[in-house]
Amino acid sequence: MTEEAIKFRDIDKIKFIVKDATGLDIMYAYDDLIFPEHGAFIIRFNDDDDKSVFCHFHKDCTEPEEKQILTSLGKTGQLNDLRIIKGTEFEMRQKDKEQFEIKFR
Repeated sequence: MTEEAIKFRDIDKIKFIVKDATGLDIMYAYDDLIFPEHGAFIIRFNDDDDKSVFCHFHKDCTEPEEKQILTSLGKTGQLNDLRIIKGTEFEMRQKDKEQFEIKFR
């Protein structure tokens, strides 16, 4: 029987980068996902490279907004030794009072 290693995720670093780059706070973190305020994007840790994360954009986020957010995150990330990689589009819906569903495209 093998035990899974617990993966360290530097949430404080992501909080700092998101706040510095966008002015947004983190409203929720779950497993490998970080949810900033307003839901325009989600940060997902890269399990294959701890020096990079993925930035997934909500399907309703416009291309100019995406570009501006990604550029700001990229600059702040670079200053903090973290590469921000554009991920896929996602949509989110409320399943019930306490649960929601995220679909990545």
